[in-house]
Amino acid sequence: MKNRKTLSFISSNYNHAHYLEEALEALTSQAYPPIEALIVDDASTDNSVEILERFAKKYPYIKVIKNEQNLGAIVNVRKFQDTLKGEYFHSHGSDDMVLPGFYEKSMDLLTRYPHAGLCLVDIIFVDEKGDRIGEERFHLSDTPRYFSPDEVVEVLRKKMITPAGVNSIYKRSAFIGVGGHIPELKSYSDFFPTLVLAFRYGICYIPEPLVVFRLNQTQYSAKLFKDKKAHLEIINHILNLLNSPQYSDVRPRFKRSLVLAYLFSPVIGVLLRNPDFRYYLSLKLILRTCWRTIKKKINPHLPLFLKNVYYYFRNINSKRILRSSLK
Repeated sequence: MKNRKTLSFISSNYNHAHYLEEALEALTSQAYPPIEALIVDDASTDNSVEILERFAKKYPYIKVIKNEQNLGAIVNVRKFQDTLKGEYFHSHGSDDMVLPGFYEKSMDLLTRYPHAGLCLVDIIFVDEKGDRIGEERFHLSDTPRYFSPDEVVEVLRKKMITPAGVNSIYKRSAFIGVGGHIPELKSYSDFFPTLVLAFRYGICYIPEPLVVFRLNQTQYSAKLFKDKKAHLEIINHILNLLNSPQYSDVRPRFKRSLVLAYLFSPVIGVLLRNPDFRYYLSLKLILRTCWRTIKKKINPHLPLFLKNVYYYFRNINSKRILRSSLK
């Protein structure tokens, strides 16, 4: 195809040999293969390198980088994101997985809307054993389409959508232009640039679950929520970034969309204590933040069948919101 856009893939692996084979098979089976797949092994002590090198021999576009010491996934991705060759890039953890059609369908839509900052798809959640827990169907539309920055704001204001890097393909130049992954934000390092991209350039969306995200209690993000001091540092860092001149154009959209609720209840205390941040405070934000915090706390303790019931009724409600917004 003459106007075929190029795609890069980057991932960091640490002791995920038991997931690697399945993830790499899924990656190399895509009908729209990346021009490069850069995988950083972060000083694994299992047989990860053996598996990676076996796939690299079979697929020349796979390049394996071996760290002598463990640096962390965010540092690894940040270190190499500027060197990627593709016009677009995708990144996920070595325990996550892409599903058939993800790259082909996303790149087709991004080619039709080259001004979009990213393409978003729905997600399937599995546990550490690979058993399906549920899925995140955003129901932004019934068919693949582009949303302008103002439309993104209205969508987020009406419903809570999880902005995760695993289910997004980014326009690389735009991603780097908004600051790229910010290591100081730790597990929120893709949260902030994803939202800035959406509020600055708009997004493409495909109403189909095309990635698998693995949930486990050893994840970086799971550990972060138990570290209150680190969480508060991240909140303050995000708010300071928003108040800087670099992001002044998206500041009103962060406020109206209520996305600061993704930072959970500690964000309300920070907003109340610091006069420089009270611009973002509202009753709707407080209510949404409280509801999201409650869900976060009770969700791990719910049995699987109750989680499935919750996902079922949430999807019905999402469809109702979509229909009402299109009238």
